[in-house]
Amino acid sequence: MNVVTTAARPGTGHDRTALILTGGGARAAYQVGVLDAIRELLPEPGRNPFPIICGTSAGAINAASLACFARDFGAAVGYLRDVWRDFHAADIYRADALGIGASGLNWLSALMFGWLFKHSPRSLLDNTPLRRLLERSLDFRNIDAAIESGALFAVSITASGYLSGHSVSFFQAAAKFGARYATFGFNDTANLDDGAMWPTSFALKELTAAEEAKIGALVKKAVS
Repeated sequence: MNVVTTAARPGTGHDRTALILTGGGARAAYQVGVLDAIRELLPEPGRNPFPIICGTSAGAINAASLACFARDFGAAVGYLRDVWRDFHAADIYRADALGIGASGLNWLSALMFGWLFKHSPRSLLDNTPLRRLLERSLDFRNIDAAIESGALFAVSITASGYLSGHSVSFFQAAAKFGARYATFGFNDTANLDDGAMWPTSFALKELTAAEEAKIGALVKKAVS
């Protein structure tokens, strides 16, 4: 878990603080403890102190929850605390005998006939319960409302699909590779098809409001 402050874009007059929530399975529960301590220190617990929220893997669950409740930071942290406090294995994976047996058969069939059907499972267990929990608990339409109200500036989530093992987009920083520009691109699972030829990678020298809008539109199309 990291907190960074982004430099103000010329003409905006203010910086923005970003919260970065890393992965690590159950270690994401520790993030909630830190967030709860931050909430207690805030003079206005309901005001979101992190206009930019980023999350990876397990940290993406926390990031999505904070983004959905961004208009009330205190309520968001309270929700996360209650969820992690009551988490059980059955809330994440099918841990019953039937579910484990089905996963075992799936892996066995992949080992024996995967070459024939080009099918290779990516997850040892079925994580359908986690998907249902998120769909039941989070209203992702609230993210748009939070951005429109000014409580949230941006949210970034990085994760791979357990069933496919694929991610949709990627970002390559210019400084890391000494390149002239950063690269934002999409993998072949992205739904960007446009005739017989279409772009899947974009050079990015500066992130302005116009570029943010373009990237947002591309991501929405890619996952549609």
